[in-house]
Amino acid sequence: AADRSKGSVGVAAHIDVVPEGKGWRYPPFGGTVAEGCIWGRGAQDDKGPVGSAYSALDVVKSLGLEQIKNIRFLIGTLEETDDWPDVDLLRDKKEIPDVTFVPDGIFPVINAEKGMAMLEFSGTWKEERPSAEKPQFISLKSGKRHNMVPDKAVLTLRAESSQKSAIARKLTDTAVTLKEMIPDSGFSMIHKEDSKNSGKTIFELNFAGKSAHGAFPEKGHNAALDALAFIDTLEYGSRGMRVFAKGLSNRCGLLDGSGFGIDYHHDYMGGTTVNLGVLNLTPRSGKALVNVRYPSGVESALVRAAFEKAAAEDSNTLDDLKVKSRIHGRVHEALFISPADHPEFLQSLQIAYQTITGRSGAFNSIRGTTYAKAFPAAVAFGPLDEKAGDIEMAHEANERIRIDRYLENIKIYALALTLLAYDH
Repeated sequence: AADRSKGSVGVAAHIDVVPEGKGWRYPPFGGTVAEGCIWGRGAQDDKGPVGSAYSALDVVKSLGLEQIKNIRFLIGTLEETDDWPDVDLLRDKKEIPDVTFVPDGIFPVINAEKGMAMLEFSGTWKEERPSAEKPQFISLKSGKRHNMVPDKAVLTLRAESSQKSAIARKLTDTAVTLKEMIPDSGFSMIHKEDSKNSGKTIFELNFAGKSAHGAFPEKGHNAALDALAFIDTLEYGSRGMRVFAKGLSNRCGLLDGSGFGIDYHHDYMGGTTVNLGVLNLTPRSGKALVNVRYPSGVESALVRAAFEKAAAEDSNTLDDLKVKSRIHGRVHEALFISPADHPEFLQSLQIAYQTITGRSGAFNSIRGTTYAKAFPAAVAFGPLDEKAGDIEMAHEANERIRIDRYLENIKIYALALTLLAYDH
């Protein structure tokens, strides 16, 4: 058993990943080594860094130095989800390290992270009465995770087969209009006879976007927003559904949070971002999951109040429209670790980075949320180095890490562990 009196240094990472999405050059779970990189979902976030950090620990142990502090290597399996029960288990067992670095960000040292909250925005309304002249709205589905920009949306309609040609023309014309409004939008349509309803035709409209990390919605192209814009140009579906959809489109389409009145800015951390990550609409109800990142000085209670105000505004629009909002899952408030409060810990990380790379070990902030928020004195530390030309591709297609970066990270982490936990 570890000697708890010695104090402890933690390395916290995770091996769970977000869904792979589409558009990969190499198999997303193949771990392909090509073009000087390791390709695959998790190469940057966070399986690759787990490998680098574990190899670094193995290197340090082989040196035979006198260990003066315990090292706890913590590997989570639910970091990308709404909750972190594995971290709670460590806390319950009182096994939280004194200081922790998290290889799940960028170099040099990330001592500030934006806050993050997931808001559920839901509504109910009266279903539209069937009509022979126009299609019946069946569903709109988009996204799998709130912290990813959805790259696909599917809108399904049902119509009288006798009206198939006319409706197909109108949908095609609407798609042309959408393309003029949003040049990057992708659209395709298929229709087929409804096997369950004689004389009916099913129209399936597919919207193609580009996936990105939910912390960087501007790097992706949100297919859900394209689908909402498409709906806004049509008179299909109930009025309540269209009002709900338009409200989401208008608010979530403003990625800086201004649609909800939460466009706050911090000189060090930057501004608020909003990502519509998951959307499901039916003829009578809808639910959206919105990922909000906010800087220091803003708390989740303020964000929650802004969403509740928006829900109340929509509910007051129509008698049969009822909209609600609530916090969904764990809230992560903004993080700031002062260098003055933990000088030895942070200086050791800076020295390790500077010694191996020859570059300045300055402090920085990120939009993302890492395990650093779960521990009392923790910072993100790598694995990417923008000063060396690394490009953030977490949650995107073709996620990869350069082999030379992977190997250099082993050296950086090995030296950091030596400085923090060994007599030197």
